[in-house]
Amino acid sequence: MMDVIDIAGHFGYFLIFIGLVMISMKERIGWIFRLLGELLWVAIGISIGMSALWVWGLVFIIVDLVAWKVWADENF
Repeated sequence: MMDVIDIAGHFGYFLIFIGLVMISMKERIGWIFRLLGELLWVAIGISIGMSALWVWGLVFIIVDLVAWKVWADENF
């Protein structure tokens, strides 16, 4: 049986996936979905004490925020 953290992990990846699809369709809200998915993974990493998850989650959040800015400047 799946536990809460496992379900949260699947939901986090689902949000990231939806975000990527929306970004590929030039939908700005896709960045929000990616950010929410990464924030969920940071929370999971902290809750289970796995630094690789939360450190890399923060790295991806920073990259996403920079990419959102660059993308928005080029597309709007």
